[in-house]
Amino acid sequence: MCNSFLKVVASLPTDVPILFGPDKNLGAYIMKKTGREMELWQGDCYAHWHITLEGFRDTLKYYSIG
Repeated sequence: MCNSFLKVVASLPTDVPILFGPDKNLGAYIMKKTGREMELWQGDCYAHWHITLEGFRDTLKYYSIG
């Protein structure tokens, strides 16, 4: 899926403004990969919004990964 977004954004003329949605996190990633400035819709993925850095670190410790 991400490759599709990368291809679409890269194919647009640089003088065309982009409003990226529905996920601001995916949009930020696409901006980083393409170097393209975009307005990000302030939505997020309902399946991942609850994941925090602290919770991620706790999981790594629990499974002796980090």
